[in-house]
This record gives sequence, C-alpha cells and structure tokens, in this order.
Amino acid sequence: MLKHFRNKSRLGALVLLALAAMLMVSLSGSTQLAEQAAVYRNMMRVCLEAENCTGFVVWGVSDRHSWIPSHYNQPDLPLIFDKSFRPKPAYEALTEELQRM
Repeated sequence: MLKHFRNKSRLGALVLLALAAMLMVSLSGSTQLAEQAAVYRNMMRVCLEAENCTGFVVWGVSDRHSWIPSHYNQPDLPLIFDKSFRPKPAYEALTEELQRM
C-alpha cells in the first residue's frame, strides 16, 4: 500500500485514506480482533509514512451503528469501538501508531 501511495505522490496526487472499516467475516475465528487491529495499524502506518496522505477516516464509530451487518445480511464487527462503545484492539492500535509519531 505504501508503494502505491508513493507512486501517486510522484504524480503530485494527494491521498485520503477514507471510509475504513474492516469486515470481520473475512478473518479467522479467535484471532479476529487481533487481525483487525493489525490491518487498522498497517493502514494508519502507511498513511503516516506517506508524505501525500492527507488524512485517515474511519467509516463510523461503533459496531452498534455500522451499516455493514444490514448490507451483507450477517453479523459483523467492523469498527474500532464495540456495540457498547468500548475501545477494541483496533482503536488501541491506531492510538499507538499516532503516539509513535
């Protein structure tokens, strides 16, 4: 992903990493939250390292109000806060990456 951002930078293009949401159904069993956190962490890291990345936007706040379960007609937990608005490992991963700066 970073290589793609850098290629766009050479063209003078700015990139906004927007509408991020990680579909959990594509991840395996008990490691879902850890895998989700790793994906969010990688996306944030790429955005922070790419000079042409102008922002990072998550598609919603809480799994309670996510559009994904109704759209795909199956349960899913794609966002960085759970249905009770408690931070998930993905939130912690994003926070750690921002603090690393």
